[in-house]
Amino acid sequence: MANSVRSKLFVDGRDLSGDAQSIAFPRSTDVQETSGLDDTSKQFAATVKDGGQIAVELLWNNAANKSQYLGGQVANIKQIIYGPNLDTAGEEAVVVNDSIFNAHDRAHGRGELVGVSATFQLSQDVNEGVFLQGSTAITTTGAQTGLDGGAASSDGITCWLQILDITDMASLDVKVEMDTAGGFASPTTVVTFTQVADASEPAVEEKTAAGSVERHLRVNVTFNTPGGSPSATIVVAVKRG
Repeated sequence: MANSVRSKLFVDGRDLSGDAQSIAFPRSTDVQETSGLDDTSKQFAATVKDGGQIAVELLWNNAANKSQYLGGQVANIKQIIYGPNLDTAGEEAVVVNDSIFNAHDRAHGRGELVGVSATFQLSQDVNEGVFLQGSTAITTTGAQTGLDGGAASSDGITCWLQILDITDMASLDVKVEMDTAGGFASPTTVVTFTQVADASEPAVEEKTAAGSVERHLRVNVTFNTPGGSPSATIVVAVKRG
């Protein structure tokens, strides 16, 4: 998968975009035998084969023996969201749940920061969706800008949330809403994420909803007991079906 200066990488509520120099999601086509036990001749089909790991080049704090943001050399990662072309609403979002981060092959260098090759060993498939909310700080409680999905769908939705930062409020509520039209005259809630307290970020969560999903989607946030300058930095990605 191609990288650019517009790529974004979020790992368990931490923005690693500034530390990661490159990232690769190995996916390839393959020919898979599909013959059954009762077939008289072999049958084959072209398939897409998911890679077993994500490879990342990032900066390593040599003095502390850890990544700049991750807590240790080996850690269980709940959620990775990658944006090949920024994290703007409607842009592609690649999401992976439940992986193991392993830093290795640390380059020799002077000072505390050195280059390192790292991998996220995957235990689940790669999900391809879109961003509904990018990582620009939200400073106003309430509904955010909506996204036109092009058409309604009937087979449910998966929503992923990463909370990078909560400032000057007691807690944050986040939900995804839908409506038949972009004006959101009659919005209904699709999913409601678990409330997160100020001291509990970073935080991540996945929510699913079955049934019909309207054409237009948006994020709605509630600042609970806000101070004078509340803000929240979150990332929300969604996948229909």
